[in-house]
Amino acid sequence: MDLKILRKMLIDNMTGKIKLIQKAIKENDFETIGGLGHQIKGNPGALALDHTIINDLGKELEAATKEKETAKIQEILEKLKKELETI
Repeated sequence: MDLKILRKMLIDNMTGKIKLIQKAIKENDFETIGGLGHQIKGNPGALALDHTIINDLGKELEAATKEKETAKIQEILEKLKKELETI
């Protein structure tokens, strides 16, 4: 598959996950946030893209979720959005 298409797939996928996480934050649904963080960890690899920063942010999101650190989760989402702009 074309690299440009894979990048678009990753961006679209991550954008959807960010929206779901934002909704889950409003609902204090940390289980959903943690699950989405886990998915974020693996998405670049599943598409054969080397974006280790996204993988790392997924790990950070999982950790922040376990501690229910809403402010940290928001911070990670902002980093994720900025990273997506560089793809």
